[in-house]
Amino acid sequence: MAFQQYDWKYQQERKRRIAYAATKIAERDEAVRAGRVVPANAELPIGTGRRVQAAVLFLDICSFTTRPSNTEDEQEDLLRALSIFFTEMFRIVKDYGGDVEKNTGDGLMAYFADNGDGNGAERAVACAMTMMASNAELTPHVLKTAAPFEFRIAIDYGPITVAQIGAPRGFGSIVAIGVTANIANKMLRFAKGNQIVIGEQVGRALSQPWQQFCRMFNQETGFVYLETGATYPYYLFDAHWKQPTMPLSELLASAPIPPPPSLFAPPSDAGRSLFSPPRKPSFPLMMEILAGKKK
Repeated sequence: MAFQQYDWKYQQERKRRIAYAATKIAERDEAVRAGRVVPANAELPIGTGRRVQAAVLFLDICSFTTRPSNTEDEQEDLLRALSIFFTEMFRIVKDYGGDVEKNTGDGLMAYFADNGDGNGAERAVACAMTMMASNAELTPHVLKTAAPFEFRIAIDYGPITVAQIGAPRGFGSIVAIGVTANIANKMLRFAKGNQIVIGEQVGRALSQPWQQFCRMFNQETGFVYLETGATYPYYLFDAHWKQPTMPLSELLASAPIPPPPSLFAPPSDAGRSLFSPPRKPSFPLMMEILAGKKK
């Protein structure tokens, strides 16, 4: 996938899958059922990990605790809205080669390891822009059960250890260990709704055309470089995808093309085709015309 652009075909594919997921969720007779146990994670090896260079992304829904969720109906409506929202967010992460570590209820954490498609930082930023662009497409479906979501994103980049921790045959979960993950999480407080905030290491890893959209925050971040004691700066990534346009080939394929006119239309009392041979008048009519000329 070409992650440095947001093309029309990808947008259309995402619109279709959003609509499909929303339809399936709406068709459920009962989204919440009574139970006596909490569902457990699949059993996985504990205490193993892998050290990778990766970008860590945090997404947080703004003002989530102010949403009504007291009654059963309110909880049901909120669950359906969250299902539509996070189903698409998880898929976008996957589209950009990322892995979701956890869903926090009102947000998510994902990481993007360096691979053959480029460094994880640039893919994470591209993913964040697509998440922001998707909100307009998600809103009509979310509005059926809840108010639209406004969210913020924070990203940092560096070495992390992705590990499985927990208790054997008990609880286990994937975690990202390292200061990069800590910084990305703390960075969220600098972001407002519909904003993407990045750490300096992300900015350094971006290509030159993208670096021009980085705006530094002029305030203490709470993190410093150990060697120099200098503040580790945060940046607002002030850019968004342009709305993709339909390619000419797709436009021509989707436009209705009228059939070409036939050269010789079948005889009809309603009239003649432009290319039909003229009809000869009857003999009495011809005589009337000639008589008229003599007068």
